[in-house]
Amino acid sequence: MATPGNLRKNLKDKVFRGRNNPLSTLSVTSTGTGLGSVNYVLGQMVLDSSAGDWFLCTATAAAGTWVQINA
Repeated sequence: MATPGNLRKNLKDKVFRGRNNPLSTLSVTSTGTGLGSVNYVLGQMVLDSSAGDWFLCTATAAAGTWVQINA
């Protein structure tokens, strides 16, 4: 079983690519179809302002793979 310290380290290193402040990855789009129109990075969080939903970039190939965050 992973320890909380290892989980935090993996989140920081692998998802946020070593960035200490995950808030630096926040951005907004006016429509969900715009999520793949820019070069997003792994771990980037985007607000779809038209629906009020948050998405997390989990893969950057093609238009990206976006997972909705229940926030």
